[in-house]
Amino acid sequence: MVPAYAAVLAVSFADSPDLSLYPKLASKEGCTQIIEDLTASPEFLTGGSWLVLFNKEPAAVILSSRGKGTKYGKIEVVSVAPRHRRVKVGTHLVNKASWSFRDRHLSEARLGVSRSNRNAVRFFRSMNFHVSDSKDQD
Repeated sequence: MVPAYAAVLAVSFADSPDLSLYPKLASKEGCTQIIEDLTASPEFLTGGSWLVLFNKEPAAVILSSRGKGTKYGKIEVVSVAPRHRRVKVGTHLVNKASWSFRDRHLSEARLGVSRSNRNAVRFFRSMNFHVSDSKDQD
């Protein structure tokens, strides 16, 4: 499944301002490395991570983990291919991850978003995520 996850990341972030912060997102190989690193972590939550296919085409992905001390859930990556945006698939995935955190008795959901990625900031604000000026120390 790693190639499918990496394909979604590579397509989704091709036009993202996050490329300057995360240059690995610029290539399929870099995206594969990101996926492999995240899934190898002992905090990775398989039950909080999904790949969405549309007509057998990878369309969206969310990867989640337990935060430091296992008191909260952490959304590591949310990625929706451009042709599948604006149909609420990202909202659905974030909601599913949030429910998986609740099922594991994790008190809250956290994530990191670069302020330069205005679309991501707008998306997460619309889902009632609090935007903090401080950087998480995980």
